[in-house]
Amino acid sequence: MSSSQSLFNVALGLIDGLLTALVLTAGVLLHGTAKVGMDQAVRVSLAAGLSGLFTVFVSDYARLRGELSHAARELNLVSVRPLLASRLSGKVRRQAALDALTTTACSFVGAMIPLAAAAIWPVSSAAFIAASIALVSIGFVLGRVVGGPALLWAALLLVGGSAIAVAGVWLDVVG
Repeated sequence: MSSSQSLFNVALGLIDGLLTALVLTAGVLLHGTAKVGMDQAVRVSLAAGLSGLFTVFVSDYARLRGELSHAARELNLVSVRPLLASRLSGKVRRQAALDALTTTACSFVGAMIPLAAAAIWPVSSAAFIAASIALVSIGFVLGRVVGGPALLWAALLLVGGSAIAVAGVWLDVVG
């Protein structure tokens, strides 16, 4: 797995988990209509992580198979089938599975951040503060890693996360 693909999977998982947890629970967390226990935090986080497992596997597998197909055309092979039937095909499957598992694990962790904060510190703002700190931290690190303006990345993730939280309050999915 390339370092840029690893970064993509980790960032996708963490941010997806954070935002999924916020959109699902923002209404009840803000209104204080439900207490979040650690067991519920784990269940919601598992749902957030597992929901992307199949999607990430299929998309990565299709992308990697497409790269093999492109390589076959670049090599002027008469047919792409021998390359796709080679050991490379198994390697592609394993890589897609690893990418999907990495993203899923990171999504679980991302969702646990605000939900565990709400379970440990039962005030309505705990989840939002934890999610905000996490999003700013992720944005700052991503900005630094990709050579962009780290503060802008942090601000954009915070604004995006805030918009998702507002949508979650409005949708009131769990409430």
